[in-house]
Amino acid sequence: MMAMNASGITYNPKVDEFGKIHNNWDRIVVSNIWAFEMDPSMKMKADSWNIPIQVALKRYIYDRINKANENHTPKQKKKLQI
Repeated sequence: MMAMNASGITYNPKVDEFGKIHNNWDRIVVSNIWAFEMDPSMKMKADSWNIPIQVALKRYIYDRINKANENHTPKQKKKLQI
């Protein structure tokens, strides 16, 4: 993460309505430490820890499996669950 910040990849300046530039370094977010430490839910902790990996898993694995299962008949879905 420090290497990304040093290279400037994460720099995302914001301009407010008065034209003032606010320095922001959140273009690439790897983890949300506050949410990981403070959320009581294990799902929220997992979602907050390694955010790019969670997004990739959701996009390329979970969504494809769910989309594939939508095309099955109820009888086929029951077989897949066993």
